[in-house]
Amino acid sequence: MNFTKEEIQGDSLVHHFNKIIDLYPNSYLVESAYFYKGFYYLQKYGITGDVADIKSARLLFIEFLGKYSNTVFKGLVKEYLKTCNATLTI
Repeated sequence: MNFTKEEIQGDSLVHHFNKIIDLYPNSYLVESAYFYKGFYYLQKYGITGDVADIKSARLLFIEFLGKYSNTVFKGLVKEYLKTCNATLTI
């Protein structure tokens, strides 16, 4: 899933991900919403270059792995986390 530049500039997606997480905490959708929220910030950093975005992505991926240790996204999230860490050490 890739977000458009317009979607990333607005932060409206984060609002919707938060809504799913808050309103349906026991839903199967929460895991995906949490993952895509981190991925959103990773992509947003690619457009904005704002270090706060990559830090947000990193934090969300760390929290995600703590919450969902048996997730199907585990390998992918670990790779994204490596990307975040490498970017922050440059």
